[in-house]
Amino acid sequence: KGGLIGLGPAGTRRTLEQEPASAAKESHNDYLATLVERGPFGAVALLTLIGAIAVRLAGLAPHRLTPGFRAVVPNPAALIGAFVAFAFTAVTHEVLHYRHMWTLLAVVAALHLFGRQEAHDRAGDHGR
Repeated sequence: KGGLIGLGPAGTRRTLEQEPASAAKESHNDYLATLVERGPFGAVALLTLIGAIAVRLAGLAPHRLTPGFRAVVPNPAALIGAFVAFAFTAVTHEVLHYRHMWTLLAVVAALHLFGRQEAHDRAGDHGR
């Protein structure tokens, strides 16, 4: 009923309240909630976000980090494990509402932009 843009935020609860459902509650699955409430465009956007995270995580091998960042993040595999856990948890919870998940995304973005040896070398090439 929602078309390409979905039912809108909290649309799951409103729809269930209009139907003879036994319980009218919000969706507790990020994947289904995104598809139902944001539509196919939202689902594509979520898949794009997941892909972007995977690409950034794939480049976080310890030998690719600068010595300073390697001292702070000695085991980047733990970050990968955290995101795998979030991906599985998203089946039963809406983890896109978790502030600590977005903070972890910021850490991965900072490592990708500033902590990789390649990024450090490129910055040096531009006189920074």
